[in-house]
Amino acid sequence: MKITKRKLCRLQEGLSQDEAAKELGISQSYLSLIELNRVPVDQEFLQCMAKLYNCNLQDVI
Repeated sequence: MKITKRKLCRLQEGLSQDEAAKELGISQSYLSLIELNRVPVDQEFLQCMAKLYNCNLQDVI
């Protein structure tokens, strides 16, 4: 299984999918789809991810 940059950023922050999803205000299953690049996300959401994961915006695009 390939680890995407989005997932790697989350793991480096020590967050589970469930924890990150709660902080982002989405379901765990939807975060899974986002990490697998199966659903589109807007710039504002990506900025929230980058802030939560303490990484650069480029890391989650």
